[in-house]
Amino acid sequence: MNGSNEMPLTAVLARWDAIVIRWDLDPEERSALVGGFRDGPVDDVETYELICGERRMRLIVDLEPVLNKVIGDEERIRGWLRASNSNLGGRSPIGVMASSPEWMSWIIAHLGLAA
Repeated sequence: MNGSNEMPLTAVLARWDAIVIRWDLDPEERSALVGGFRDGPVDDVETYELICGERRMRLIVDLEPVLNKVIGDEERIRGWLRASNSNLGGRSPIGVMASSPEWMSWIIAHLGLAA
C-alpha cells in the first residue's frame, strides 16, 4: 500500500486539514503530531525539519482510514486517541503517535487496508 506517498503535497495538506477538524486536534496536538524538531531551541526555525513533518503528516493521512475501519465513527476515534491505554504503558495513542512515527507505520502495516 503506497497510500499518501504517491499523493501530491497539496492533497496531503488538504486531507490533514480535514483530519484536524474531524479529530478536533488542538494546536498542541497538531504540533506534537507533525513534530519535526531537531535538538536546539524550539524558537529557532533552523531546528525544524520539513521532511520529517511531511512524513508524519503523510503517515497520519494513511492512518486515518485504518482508524475509520477498525474503530468506526469519529466520536469513538476522538475518544480513543486521547484515552489512557494500558497496552501503551498508560499513554494515549495520540501521545504515542507524537513520539513514534514507527508506531504509526506499524499500525498501518498490520491493521491497514488492503490495496
